[in-house]
Amino acid sequence: MPHTQNSSGRISFTSDIWSCRNLEGYMAITAHFMTTNLKGDLQMNAKLVAFQHIKGSHSGKNIAKVFFEILKSLGILNKVCSY
Repeated sequence: MPHTQNSSGRISFTSDIWSCRNLEGYMAITAHFMTTNLKGDLQMNAKLVAFQHIKGSHSGKNIAKVFFEILKSLGILNKVCSY
């Protein structure tokens, strides 16, 4: 499967956060992006890019910090845009 760094444009994300029975928090992030296949056609891709333990609270500030660090580690911050 193509890597997110090969995206033809911007990348969209879906994420979910939950706690297990012992109240440890976890975050999963899926990236949705377009690539060009060998024939030159656009191809839609979806890839689980992170499944990570979240230390601390599920506050917006902490979630944003974890999300940003994941995107930074993937090397795709330049593919993210907000309006």
